[in-house]
Amino acid sequence: MGRQVLVFNCDEGIDVHSIGRIFVGLIQCGAWGCFDEFNRLDQSVLSAVSTQVQAIQDAIRSKSPTCKLASKNVPVDYNSAIFITLNPAGKGYGGRQKLPDNLKQLFRPVVMSVPDNELIAETLLYAEGFKDAKPLARKLVAAFNLSREMLSTQQHYDWGLRALKTVLRGCGDAIAINRDVGEAKIVVQTLMLNTLSKLTFADSKRFRVLLDDIFPDVDKSMIQLDELKEQLKKAGEEMKLNITDVQVTKIFELYEQLRQRMGVVVVGPSGSGKSTLWKVLRKALGHMNQPVDVYTMNPKSMSRTRLLGYMDVDTREWTDGALTMASRHVVRDTSKTAWIICDGDIDPEWIEALNSVLDDNKLLTMPSGERIQFGENVNFLFETDDLSHASPATISRMGMIFISEEDLDVHEIIKQYIKSNEDMPSGMPDWLEGIYPALSWLQSKQNRDLPACSRVGIIENILSQIYGCRSKNEFLVGLMRGLAPYVAPEARTELAEQVVFPGMVLPDQKNPTNIYCDRRTDALVSFTDDYGISIQVEEMQNENARPFIMTARAQAVQDTIMSWLKEGNRKPFVIVGPDGCGKEKLLKSCFQADHNSHVVIMHCGAQTSAEHIEQTLMQHCVQVSSAIGRVLKPKDKENLILYMKSPNLSKPDKYGTSMLVAYLQQILAYGGYYDKNLDWIGLENIQLVISVSFASGTERFVLPTRFMSPLRTVILDTPNEDELASIYAVYLTPILKEPLQSSARIEGIAASMVRVFEKVRATFRAGDQIHYTFTPLDLTKWTVALMRYEMKGDDVMSILNRCLIYEASRIFRDRFINIDHKSRFDHILLENFTGKFNLNVNIRNPYGTISFDKFRWQGIVCDEQEGLCDANGKVYQSFWYVPISNRILLAREGFATCPKI
Repeated sequence: MGRQVLVFNCDEGIDVHSIGRIFVGLIQCGAWGCFDEFNRLDQSVLSAVSTQVQAIQDAIRSKSPTCKLASKNVPVDYNSAIFITLNPAGKGYGGRQKLPDNLKQLFRPVVMSVPDNELIAETLLYAEGFKDAKPLARKLVAAFNLSREMLSTQQHYDWGLRALKTVLRGCGDAIAINRDVGEAKIVVQTLMLNTLSKLTFADSKRFRVLLDDIFPDVDKSMIQLDELKEQLKKAGEEMKLNITDVQVTKIFELYEQLRQRMGVVVVGPSGSGKSTLWKVLRKALGHMNQPVDVYTMNPKSMSRTRLLGYMDVDTREWTDGALTMASRHVVRDTSKTAWIICDGDIDPEWIEALNSVLDDNKLLTMPSGERIQFGENVNFLFETDDLSHASPATISRMGMIFISEEDLDVHEIIKQYIKSNEDMPSGMPDWLEGIYPALSWLQSKQNRDLPACSRVGIIENILSQIYGCRSKNEFLVGLMRGLAPYVAPEARTELAEQVVFPGMVLPDQKNPTNIYCDRRTDALVSFTDDYGISIQVEEMQNENARPFIMTARAQAVQDTIMSWLKEGNRKPFVIVGPDGCGKEKLLKSCFQADHNSHVVIMHCGAQTSAEHIEQTLMQHCVQVSSAIGRVLKPKDKENLILYMKSPNLSKPDKYGTSMLVAYLQQILAYGGYYDKNLDWIGLENIQLVISVSFASGTERFVLPTRFMSPLRTVILDTPNEDELASIYAVYLTPILKEPLQSSARIEGIAASMVRVFEKVRATFRAGDQIHYTFTPLDLTKWTVALMRYEMKGDDVMSILNRCLIYEASRIFRDRFINIDHKSRFDHILLENFTGKFNLNVNIRNPYGTISFDKFRWQGIVCDEQEGLCDANGKVYQSFWYVPISNRILLAREGFATCPKI
């Protein structure tokens, strides 16, 4: 005798109508309905559900033949019953609600007590055929209890009954295969295989000591899967990988967890080889005639509805999501192994919807009431670097493979590089040995302003810079450029002189990082500032045509960027630097030299989403069919450069993940995305270029390490005071050359402007007021603003000085919030201009007459109380007027064009 029990996993996607349809079916067929994770329903749904539950219970209690549900009478089977299970809201269980009081009263509470693990273990071991089940169960449970107490506390550790049952199930499988091995040895080997996989490097040592105490006379060697080991070596050779013994052990652990668990998490820091594990295992299983179908996705790269599907509110029509569609595919053929790989951040918003999939039910319940039953051929594999938002309910359901940084040997990355590049110079293997001491030195000198990057990412950055080098000097320059972005600015000279070029005489001792290797002579040469460029007034008027002045520092960065735009070495990269340092201008100059690429610029903001990128790609690419499916290729030229400005402005969700960044991360890792029709779209010949500022501010968010690691990195610093003075002397020359007739005077004015800018930036910080952010863009505005004026006559210097003071006041002074700040600015400004030119100027009213462009008019007084009036007192009511506390003289026609009013 038995009852049919139907399990439904609840989540936010189930509304009142969906759960009402489930209730109608239950009370008609007489089944029991078990609603798992019931308090994950929305608060409004929980309140409405109480009415439906009460109607069902009243009908069963009164033996009524019908019950009114969803506006219709439904026949009642009195064997029907409703049960709910839930974890408490809070206490690490995210995405859950407290049950309303009226709903609580409809259910009898049953509190689960702590189970007797020893008795359960003893019973299961006896059932599997163990003769010494009682002492082995006692020792096994003791190992779990001591591990909970002695090992460190980690989010991904689980020492509960589910973990114990996994070990017991593994013991049963092992003894069924070979009964000649001692029972204690089987228990120890299975315990090690299932437990060491999730331990940190330090805890794994403690756990081995603990096992020596509990099982003193038992062999502690790991289980060796000889057939799989041979295929792993073969797969590694095909993939040009050096599979280490640690990685082989981790792959064994992953293989065992996939056999025993529905869901497995591979967790570890970026660059630790998580993806490598399952890719090598998949290829090895293919050699063993066990092909594996793989469905990869980043769950946070798309909306929840595109991931899990949704039901139309009006038509009640169900539309699949990427995950549910993949689930339908994998259950069609139960003879073929399939992995659904979710590579991205884990949070309760989507992972909790899979709770009934990951436990013994192996059942996916959709809001439409449809259920997908998975077989033994399906596994869910999750890859992430952080489980801080995963609830204990999720942790206990999944097998864990933890990879620590100590498990990865950076020497293997260099060996792989040597193996895959056969045409390199004969001395390259010896030169590459210099990377290891440089990495050791870098650990204490890292740039804390830069978003964190993994060791593998740093090595890949170096290797991208030594592409095509033919001499040791070229290699050393590439090594320095690859390391420099991750080094603190004050330590870069030490990097060049003591780490990369020890004992060598560098061409520029003051700026040792601004060097390159001349291929013709194989000599180290220093870049020199290029200030000899001739600029026309028309170029200064047009922002897009305004040339970028190449300082020595900028030329070194340009050389670095151009190496990533070469065919054969095209890499996605990010240029990092403070606001206004010239990142966009420098990139555009580099893109102009790349004639095979079309550039698309995207300006990101807080609301920029993955759909915006998808639309941009569809506009500039053509879709073609290939052997791997649908592919987007550039429409106009051979390559497409997608240049994204400030993706770190995209606002993350409450779990700290930005959908935009996750989308880009999926493109970098897998070269494609899921479109709105849930088709996988591959990308070909599309290069991602990003520019970000690391300036502090609430509007900018830290880019995750997993996103930064696959990006090559270069830093562009703000020019120093001398460089700024030279740059703006070049910019001022076409504007002031005719009225001043002296390059020395122009250089002096540029130097004074830069001194004012530097003093203002040093005196007023963004920490005082968030809008006290001053960049070289302000200097550019100050310079360009001088083109509004016509400076002629005998007193040109006086007019110029007044114009400089006025424009500086509008650009800088108007930002200050109180009299004290304005007075400090006035002092800075006047000591650099009026004192220098022996002028007595009232900064509040520096003009008697001012001319705009080609016109000269009698000044108009802007008075806070009188409005606009001319010299005779006539008021101009037709002008748009903004009250200003200071009296400012403006030209009548010029007033409408002044951007500051």
